[in-house]
Amino acid sequence: MNAVEFPVATRIVRGPEEYRAGGGAQEFSVELSNTTAQPCLNIHPVVVLAGQGRAIQPDRVRLEFFDGAARMWRTVTIENTDQGEAVGAFGAGSGGFAGLSLPAGGTFSVRVRLAFPDRTTTPDTVVANAAVVQRRGADGDWVGESNDYRFAIVAPEPTGRPSESTAEPEAARPRTPGDGSGEDGTARREAHELAATGTRPWHSVGMATAGGVLLAGAVVLLMLRRRSR
Repeated sequence: MNAVEFPVATRIVRGPEEYRAGGGAQEFSVELSNTTAQPCLNIHPVVVLAGQGRAIQPDRVRLEFFDGAARMWRTVTIENTDQGEAVGAFGAGSGGFAGLSLPAGGTFSVRVRLAFPDRTTTPDTVVANAAVVQRRGADGDWVGESNDYRFAIVAPEPTGRPSESTAEPEAARPRTPGDGSGEDGTARREAHELAATGTRPWHSVGMATAGGVLLAGAVVLLMLRRRSR
């Protein structure tokens, strides 16, 4: 399937070129655009990290996304596939997050923070991309896939020199339209509360659920489907 056939156009924007092992979190965004005439509810981005050695360890990755409706950062649970990719679904391990809602023709930008806080993380060249799943009860549809975002994991600062995080404190970070915060974000969230479309023209993905969140098994199955295209 060609990426242009997906109903949710997806791209990663504003990503830094380097992350330092043992360093602080840095921010990028996942932009989602509903290209259809129907609203899309229960949308869950899935970030995939693939290093050159296919050996990124989940416990050495810290991934968070900003839930504008709850006005809080949520931690993403990271799992490994059998090919050594590190995979995190927005909603897995994040109780209370029911997914994103996109009105017909609407665009929404999700802020994401990524870090490799363990100083022993091996320097690597990484390709990241974001798949998008629309959850439907015990099943889900694969409805979007982003561009590749390439970055390097570099060696830690020498001992004795503290690493500096480029992530600003939440109170100091300027608000921007579409990030889920402030009056514009409130109005946007209210506009997103629309009825779900009943059509299912996209790839279906079997999905185990518990407590209303995605589980890692669904993400691994998604990755298998992606590799078999």
